[in-house]
Amino acid sequence: MPTITICNKRDRNFPKGGEGILQNNSMMYFSIDRTTPVGNPFPMRRETDRDRVCDQYQYFFEQRMADKTDHVFHAYIAQIAAAYRAGHDVLLFCWCAPKRCHGETIRNYILKGE
Repeated sequence: MPTITICNKRDRNFPKGGEGILQNNSMMYFSIDRTTPVGNPFPMRRETDRDRVCDQYQYFFEQRMADKTDHVFHAYIAQIAAAYRAGHDVLLFCWCAPKRCHGETIRNYILKGE
């Protein structure tokens, strides 16, 4: 059974050259930080903001998924989901892990199989 793991870009070597990189025919890497279409747009000015911005992202994500005109957002999520459904372990790279991260919203959506 494949896994989806949220990783910190500081802790692992994120491969240069873009997203959807296949490593060892089993693992796919995706960046999900603010520089990507699925990044959390809500600023976190201090650590006490973390829960608020993650909750805001949950609502933002649901709205984006309901908005079928946001093709870039949908394509990025679809690429991650396709890698998982193809049996690849998926690593989602952000700057938050192991703390709460908007990547949890992405992971939960894909694991539900939607």
